[in-house]
Amino acid sequence: MNRGLRIARIAGIDIVLDWSLLLIFMLITVSLSAGVFPAWHPEWSAGLSWATGLGAAVMFFASILAYELSHALVGRAQGIEIRRITLFMFGGMAHMSKEPQRWRAELLMAAVGPLTSLVLGILFLALANMLTGPIEVDLEHPEEVLSLLGPVNRIDSARR
Repeated sequence: MNRGLRIARIAGIDIVLDWSLLLIFMLITVSLSAGVFPAWHPEWSAGLSWATGLGAAVMFFASILAYELSHALVGRAQGIEIRRITLFMFGGMAHMSKEPQRWRAELLMAAVGPLTSLVLGILFLALANMLTGPIEVDLEHPEEVLSLLGPVNRIDSARR
């Protein structure tokens, strides 16, 4: 499976972007930029909506890359050669030269991806909390608090 575009080389591992991921990238960008953001933030300019939608799609792509790169780096630490990661519509795949010989190596490789996602989620929630301060969310109407958030601004305490 050599289709796709080589976009980078990280730690000696080629990062290949399969063309199918472009479809997901476009869907995220368009649905946020032309649908969600204008509905939640009618005061935003079209440029801000599109820039924020594009930023969200790039961050989604980066999260998939971090997930797969964590598998690859742990695999390499366990003695498995990994020359390429392919990112595609349904996620990604680290191409291993062979299967892990020990169950612990396989367990570590399997566990590190979700663990990476969990750690990133906690870090980004902490960062959001630092930028916006504590937010009270009405679980019946979460869109109300989401409409108060901007791409880089703090929530005004009077609007909470």
